[in-house]
Amino acid sequence: MGFTTESPVGTPVDPEAVAAVHQAATFLEQNGFEVEEIEVPTDGRALIDSYYLMNEVETAAMFDQVEASLGRAVTVDDMEPLTWALYRTGRHISAATYSNALAAWDQAGYQMATLHEAYPLVLTPTTAMTAPRIDQTMVSEAQLDQMRDIDALFALKALLDAGMVPTKRIRFIFGTDEEILWRGIAKYNEKEAPIDMGFSPDPEFPLTYAEKGLQQAYLIGPGTDLFALHMDNAMNAVPGKADYDGPKLTEVKAALDQHGFEYEDHGTSITVLGKSVHAMNAPQGVNAVLRLCIALDDVFDFAPLDLIGKCFLEDATGQNLLGKVADESGQLTFNISSFEVSPKETRLQIDLRIPVTIDREQLVAQLSKRVQKYGLTYKHFDYLAPLYVPKESKLVQTLMKVYQDATGDLKAEPQISGGATFARTMHNCVAFGGMLPGVPDYMHQANEQWPLDSMAKTMEIYAVALKQLCFE
Repeated sequence: MGFTTESPVGTPVDPEAVAAVHQAATFLEQNGFEVEEIEVPTDGRALIDSYYLMNEVETAAMFDQVEASLGRAVTVDDMEPLTWALYRTGRHISAATYSNALAAWDQAGYQMATLHEAYPLVLTPTTAMTAPRIDQTMVSEAQLDQMRDIDALFALKALLDAGMVPTKRIRFIFGTDEEILWRGIAKYNEKEAPIDMGFSPDPEFPLTYAEKGLQQAYLIGPGTDLFALHMDNAMNAVPGKADYDGPKLTEVKAALDQHGFEYEDHGTSITVLGKSVHAMNAPQGVNAVLRLCIALDDVFDFAPLDLIGKCFLEDATGQNLLGKVADESGQLTFNISSFEVSPKETRLQIDLRIPVTIDREQLVAQLSKRVQKYGLTYKHFDYLAPLYVPKESKLVQTLMKVYQDATGDLKAEPQISGGATFARTMHNCVAFGGMLPGVPDYMHQANEQWPLDSMAKTMEIYAVALKQLCFE
């Protein structure tokens, strides 16, 4: 039997789904089956792309038949906007491209048939996350970003419809991978001239003029046969749950009780409970991975666990490990989101939000030296330089006045953030909107949404901002 806990399209998988696969694999192994972790040979991302391509062509073909039945051309008013987009896109896809998409699925079918010759049963997570409640409105962070972009687009359209003529060239620049490596914006900056000024509609008003540097990395060390951990989470979130079903479970539960850490007891396994928040707000969360590791360190003699249990503890500022790291933009935030242990390797995922004036290279060198004591080696993953536009600049002053005039919030001040927006990728660019104060914040949560009246107010603010920056 084979199993994998990886998403076929490279997205994060909920820890509950990962734990379910491991529990099933353990059950099979205990009942005499040979079980091993495998890699699925198909390219899931390519399959998704080809699926949508085929769907677009088939939608176009369907509406050709509908038009013949109606005796007229269909319009956007005849269907939902998404269906219209599929229909219009499908009309511009060639027969050769469609045929290639069908061939890609045939190839994937052959790859899976070959896999099943070696592994009659392959266990995978059924879904990447637990199913939502039927009354939840599921809107992703990427879709929220698109809504904010739409606000800015319609704000500009309103100015143009009013007969106004811009005095500057205006560009809407759309990134395609905002939640991971920002490769689309990086490619844009390679090819295009820098902007003179700009704003990114993310995440909230009034305005963010400084963002901490973002360093993501791994701490890697030797493995062990004492126990295994499978806690692989998103780097930019404090984990709210951590599962354990390994040896010395009774002792681990006793250690959790001793520390006063909350957990759910499932008999043969436990789930340590915390509070999930975005990594930029790590001190406001409760890191379930850290709590489990503190308890495990009481039970097992393993150097990488000592990093957590004897040094880092639950300090989300990293002060216990690195001393106080701070400037006018605030204190360092240090999130350990994952702790993976196998016989071959130990791997921790870390997310650092570095104050804007702190020397990142010196900080990394200090961290690398400190973790060596625990048998760990620092490995770089990704870095985003900080954002800083002076509060006295014309851009900041103009946008702040627009916001204050529109809302009457005269006490509002430009903000500093530990988050990361596209603003930091451009010259003289800030994060401006689009969430208004008092609007419930559902970002990075299961039920992301945005009220329509708030969208309308945001569009009004953007229209005035664009008028003052680009039409006068």
